[in-house]
Amino acid sequence: MNENNGVIDNIKKDYLEARKKRNKELTSIYSILLKDIEMVGKDNGNRSTTDQEAIQIIKKYIANLEKNIELLKENEHELANLNRIQEYRFEKHVLEQYLPKQLSKTEIIDIINDLKKNDNIKNIGQIFSYFKKNYAGQYDGELVSKLSKQLI
Repeated sequence: MNENNGVIDNIKKDYLEARKKRNKELTSIYSILLKDIEMVGKDNGNRSTTDQEAIQIIKKYIANLEKNIELLKENEHELANLNRIQEYRFEKHVLEQYLPKQLSKTEIIDIINDLKKNDNIKNIGQIFSYFKKNYAGQYDGELVSKLSKQLI
């Protein structure tokens, strides 16, 4: 994955590479993902899908995979379930590489403290607005909420 390109461009590149290498598993993952990504823009005014929308789709995929893994773990003594868990974990690993780096707890605390000190921000709504504008897709909303309540 090339950090200088957008998420969608990177997925398309990796898809083509997987096809060239005849990697059926990766080709399938990328093919389904790209179709879902393209549908978002087409369904919303026949436009191109943004990278931010693609990231949201990837996050939904990962959440579904995590749910499926947990459900299968309940009966992981069955060989078919063990194989499926491995497939889901692999797919999750592949998808996670396209998510932006998440801010650490320390980074979030530093940002909130800077906002309080330099920008005179006094409520959680203002903090969330700032994070959404400047760090979209790079933070855990629950963590920002929790830390905001503690630090304000």
